[in-house]
Amino acid sequence: MEPAEQTNASASRFLFLLYIYPPYFGTAPVRNYNISKYLLQKSDRSFIYTTTNRPVSREAAESLGASVSFEQLPTLDYRTRIFRKKKHDHFKEIYKTNFLSQFIIKLFNSFPFQLIFSEGGLVYIFSGIYKGIKLVKKEKITHVYSSYRPLADHYIAFALKIVFPGLIWVADFRDLIIEPFYKQLFFPKLHQRLYRRIFRKANVLITISDGLAKHLHYYNPRVIVVKNGIDARPEKTATLTEKFTISYTGSMFLNKRNPEPLLKVISNLLQKGVIQREKIKICYAGKDGSYWQKLCKKYNLSDLLEDKGLVSQGDAKELQKVSNLNLLLSIASDEFEGILTGKLVEYLEAGSPVLGINVGRTDPEVIRILHVVNAGECFSDAEADLAGIEAFVVREYDHWLKTGYINKPVDTEALMSNFSTGNTMKELTNSIF
Repeated sequence: MEPAEQTNASASRFLFLLYIYPPYFGTAPVRNYNISKYLLQKSDRSFIYTTTNRPVSREAAESLGASVSFEQLPTLDYRTRIFRKKKHDHFKEIYKTNFLSQFIIKLFNSFPFQLIFSEGGLVYIFSGIYKGIKLVKKEKITHVYSSYRPLADHYIAFALKIVFPGLIWVADFRDLIIEPFYKQLFFPKLHQRLYRRIFRKANVLITISDGLAKHLHYYNPRVIVVKNGIDARPEKTATLTEKFTISYTGSMFLNKRNPEPLLKVISNLLQKGVIQREKIKICYAGKDGSYWQKLCKKYNLSDLLEDKGLVSQGDAKELQKVSNLNLLLSIASDEFEGILTGKLVEYLEAGSPVLGINVGRTDPEVIRILHVVNAGECFSDAEADLAGIEAFVVREYDHWLKTGYINKPVDTEALMSNFSTGNTMKELTNSIF
């Protein structure tokens, strides 16, 4: 009854455990979709388990073909309770920073409460295990794929691996469960030991960067970096714009992102007359508009801010394409680097210059990627880096002032060589087939 280890890709059958899947908005569902779509091409029959919290995207389902079956696992979690009658299912970052919110977040992320309250919940997990066992037996499933976040998908995969040791389990980590910046669970050392016991059962762990991979080796020595990939070659169409536009499309992540150096630079350049107020615009698209409004007011830039609120991913990408600068905000330290936010690949696809600002210090991995594809520069939020940020902004502003067009410096050949889905997935497919 137990599936055997497979080396023949054409005889492989996948079960994907993907709570986060289109039509969920953001780079996480896009990563899950792209990876599943690629691996489906390597198998003859596959199944995707996802949540009832979102209807399955008809467009996504049809694009995967008839050899794929979807099933929505019954879900009773905080998203089900809180966002049942709302169009969105996320909290603004401003609501996550008070003491009570932080306590609840830590509780929900800590074992065993994460099983009950976090995304998925016990109903989702038990249903996934029960149905998964039946499916593996009936359909002779050879591979199971799970992705964090949430942990619920990994727990289901772990249970199936215990029942069927011959299953090839691929465990994906878009983020680390435990990392030094956010401290969002209780007793981290205890959890590290727990997760090591769980994930050493996986055949391979995959993640988005070398920086994250270093930490995952504690759980399992078999770690492969699979960057978020792109499928189509980006267009390098030069766009004529009325104003010099700087855009940020994303969240502030518990205020662990810092756009203040850029706003300080813009304020200084306006005062010195290097740039003209009527010729510049700051666009924000996301759920944290109140944060940007407050910050722009601090630097007397309120009249320059265009708060677009929440927009679709398609609209966000269109905004990135018609921006003179796309702002990339992240965080890094000596102990932890390689936080390649999903926005990075979107920005590279857009082709416009990327200005990275990191809380703490610069990230060598981000700098390396930006330089390889000739996309832009990355700085820290330290006072010493303000001059570099200013020079970068002035350079791009001058280019726009002289030409009226957005600069499109990205080397598309280097981009496709490093980020096409086929290339990013090559090592993984070689290891599991």
